Amino acid sequence: MARTGKYTHGKTKGTSDRQSSRRLAAAPGETGGVIKDFRLSGPGASQPIRTNTQDYFQSQKLNFPSAPQIPDAPKAPDDSQNLRNLSNAFGDLNTNLQKFVTEFPRFQASLDKQARAKAEIKVLKVKVLEIF
Repeated sequence: MARTGKYTHGKTKGTSDRQSSRRLAAAPGETGGVIKDFRLSGPGASQPIRTNTQDYFQSQKLNFPSAPQIPDAPKAPDDSQNLRNLSNAFGDLNTNLQKFVTEFPRFQASLDKQARAKAEIKVLKVKVLEIF
């Protein structure tokens, strides 16, 4: 197991003695290399900035077009008769569905009886044919 001491920086593998720590980082407060001198001035004198002092802007009143005039929308046609027709159609549908719900079980029972009768007739025919 690696020695955890002053120079490990939380490492769990490898060596961490005084020599290897000098190779990995510079001394505190120093950089790894020499900082070059930097000159802010370029070659020769800088160019003077030319400004025009004869500019004058005179503001004027802003002209906006007036708001558009939107006419009133036309009235929707009277649809009360359509709504009455729709409610009558839904009422008729409800009446027919109620009739269907009460009559369907009886209809299904009669179909089941007919299917049972046909099946019994076929069974009897097969039994009769087996006898002869």
